[in-house]
Amino acid sequence: MLRLLYRLFYSVAFILGFSFHSLASSPLLPFVNGGDKVLADDPIAKSTVMLETDKQYCSATIISDNMLLTAAHCIGENEPWVLIHFSGLESALTRSASRSLRHEGYQDLQDTTRNDIALVFFEGGLPEGFLPMMILPADKDLAVGDELQIAGYGAGGPLGSLAKVSLKVSDFLDTRRLIKFAQTTHRGICHGDSGGPAFKVLNNQLYLAGVASYANEIDCSDYSVYTRATNYIDWILQKQKE
Repeated sequence: MLRLLYRLFYSVAFILGFSFHSLASSPLLPFVNGGDKVLADDPIAKSTVMLETDKQYCSATIISDNMLLTAAHCIGENEPWVLIHFSGLESALTRSASRSLRHEGYQDLQDTTRNDIALVFFEGGLPEGFLPMMILPADKDLAVGDELQIAGYGAGGPLGSLAKVSLKVSDFLDTRRLIKFAQTTHRGICHGDSGGPAFKVLNNQLYLAGVASYANEIDCSDYSVYTRATNYIDWILQKQKE
């Protein structure tokens, strides 16, 4: 019943032309616009998961055998329930989150979002075949023009489907804490892809470089912005020990 109510809400919002700052799920918009379906043997499929809360769907990246990295706006301040889907909603491979932590400095401002990053912990270990993704080290810098692979479950249908697309870095914001991608070719992320990864390929190895935060307007046709994961390695290590 709750899912039906939220679908009705987003339908009304779409008709009225509301603008959504973050990329929380909307069933009216396609997953990773213009993207390709991620095959089961792709490393991206083995490290990218879907999150379901009482309010929305998001994406996340496995970074250890019991921890995910996602966007803070995907997780409520006192989120009572988060379900992790390891292969989309059709799969029986799920885990319930044992706890979730938003960054203490998270701010959702009118023209930007700061510290939009969160951790989700779970018990039971990883299902067979799934693997953590390493975060891009601080000494492996990004530059404008670098091509990254982005992925997300989005909300193209009621069950969700993982897709990916390659985008080039167009700019950095907030003293290089945010990565900006141009989406003017109608290829990129949109609603439901929040929290999903941007991967940098180095020596044939994928590294997590960013976490999907927000895009422009409701159609996501101009740009998208990612929180730079590298800047939060120390914070992640600290929270992992707590």
